Amino acid sequence: FVTAPFISRLHPRIRDLALNPFINLLSGIVEFASNRCIAKGEIVTDELHRKWFTECKTINEMVDQYMSPVQTCFNSTKRVTDFSFVKRKATSQIKNVVLFFMESTRQEVMPFNYSSRFADHNLAEEARMSKNITKFMEKFIKKTRYYPKTKAISSYTTKSILTGVCSMYPYPGSYSKEYFHKYYKVCLPQLLRKFGNFSTAFMQPMVAQFDHMHEVLSKMGFETIFSAESISKGEFGPPPQEWANGLGYEDNVLRKPMMDWVDNQTKAGKPFFLTYSSSVTHADFKIPKPWHWQQLANTGLYSWINMCLNTHHYMDMFYANFFSDFEARNLTQNTLFVFIGDHGISLSEHGMWITTGIPYETQFSVPLFVYTANKEWNRDFPPGLFNESWTTLDIVPTIIDTLRYEGTKKTLSDNYNYEGRSILREFKPITQLSIPNPGLSHVVIRDKNKKIIFPGITWEREEFYDLEKDPYEENEIVFQNAPKEHEIWLASMLSIRGIYILTAKEWYESGGPDAKHK
Repeated sequence: FVTAPFISRLHPRIRDLALNPFINLLSGIVEFASNRCIAKGEIVTDELHRKWFTECKTINEMVDQYMSPVQTCFNSTKRVTDFSFVKRKATSQIKNVVLFFMESTRQEVMPFNYSSRFADHNLAEEARMSKNITKFMEKFIKKTRYYPKTKAISSYTTKSILTGVCSMYPYPGSYSKEYFHKYYKVCLPQLLRKFGNFSTAFMQPMVAQFDHMHEVLSKMGFETIFSAESISKGEFGPPPQEWANGLGYEDNVLRKPMMDWVDNQTKAGKPFFLTYSSSVTHADFKIPKPWHWQQLANTGLYSWINMCLNTHHYMDMFYANFFSDFEARNLTQNTLFVFIGDHGISLSEHGMWITTGIPYETQFSVPLFVYTANKEWNRDFPPGLFNESWTTLDIVPTIIDTLRYEGTKKTLSDNYNYEGRSILREFKPITQLSIPNPGLSHVVIRDKNKKIIFPGITWEREEFYDLEKDPYEENEIVFQNAPKEHEIWLASMLSIRGIYILTAKEWYESGGPDAKHK
C-alpha cells in the first residue's frame, strides 16, 4: 500500500502500529502516488494494536496516545461512573436541556455571513443590502456562546445525531448500520433517565422510518419520538396535504405538539431532554405555499442555491417563534439550549452538490451555539465568539458539565468517559476524524492544518491539503512532490484511520470496553 523505502524511513513504533488495521479492513489494493505496494508480510498483527491500547476507553484516547509518545490513556480510576449529580434539585441552575440539530446548515448560513466567500459568489445585491436572510439569529447569536468553526463528525444525518447524542463515533459502515449493533457508550437519554428521572423526546417533521432511523433513536433511549409518521397518522390533528420535501413536513407543523409535550413535563414537575432535528433546509429545498420565494441569490428564483437560502430564511422565522415559546413559559432561565448544524452541504463548490460521497469542508464546517438566560451560568460562561474547532462529539460532555454546574466552575472536572470534551473547559487541539455520507471506509482526518482524504466506495483516491494555506481545498498537494516529513505524517494518518475502523467495528460488536459495567 506504500513503498518499501517509505516504510524503512519510519520510526519503529509507527512501522509497528501504522498499517495493519488499514490492510486487514480493506479488500483489493489502494494505489498511492508511487504506484508501488508493500507485501502484507511486513505488516504487524492486530494483536499488537490491541496490546498498545488495552487501557484506552475511547478511540480519541487511542489517537492521542498514538500521536504523542509520552501520552498515556486516562487512568480508569479517575473516570466518573456515578452520574447521580444529573438528578435535578430545587437549587439546580439548569433543569432542562434542548438539543437542536439544524439540518444541512453549513458554517456561513446560520446566522448568514454576508462577508463570506459564499456570499460574495452567490448573493443577490438586494439581499446583500437588506441583510434580511437570518435577521433574528444575527441579533440573537450575540446572547450565546458561538462556535462558528465547529466540525461535524459525519455528513449523514443519522450518524451525526448519534455522535451528538451519544458522543461516540459512528459504525464504520454505509448508512445506519448502528441499528443492529451494540452501542459502545451510554447515550445521553439513557443516562438522564437512569440517574436523573428526565423525560426524553426526539422530534422531527421528517420520516423516522428511513434507513432504520427510528430503531437508532430508540436504542439511544428516547421515550417519545415524533416524526412525519406521527403527523401523517393524525396524532396532532389533520395532517397538511403536502410535504415540504422528499422526506417530510415543514417545521411549523410540530411547533404546537412540541410545546404541548414541554408543557406536560413542566406540569408534572419533570426535567426534560428534548432533541429536535429540522426539516425544510433538507434538499430539495421546499417551503410551504403561504410563503413566497424571494430572490436572495444571484441565480434563478428556483435554482437550488436560491431555494436553499429561502429555507434558511424560513428557519430564522421558526427560531424566533421557538425561543418566543420558551420565553412565554419562563423556561429560558432554567433550560440549556444547544444548537448545531447536523452537517454542511455543497452548493456547487468543486462542481458538487448536496452531501453524498463529498469529503470537503463544506460538508463538515457547521455553526454551534449554546444559550441559556440563567444569570449564574452566564456569569461563569459569558456569551462570546469562540474560534475553536470543537466537534459534535463534544455536545454530551458539555451538557453533563452544565448539569454538574452548581454555581462554581470548581465542580467541572474529571473524565466522563466519552469521545468528546466539554466546550466549557480549556480547548486543546486534537486530531479530528470525519466520515462523509454514507460512511464505510471513506474517512477524512485533520491534524492541525493538514488534511487527508482517504478513498472509499464513493471516492476513488486519496487527497492531501494544507487548510491554513488553502482553506477552500483548491490546491491539492501531490504526494510525489510533498516533503519527506509528510510521508511520516501520512503513515500516522493511515494508523489513525485503521485505529478508528478496527476499534469501532470491534466495540460495536462487543458493546465496548465497559460493556460489563453497563
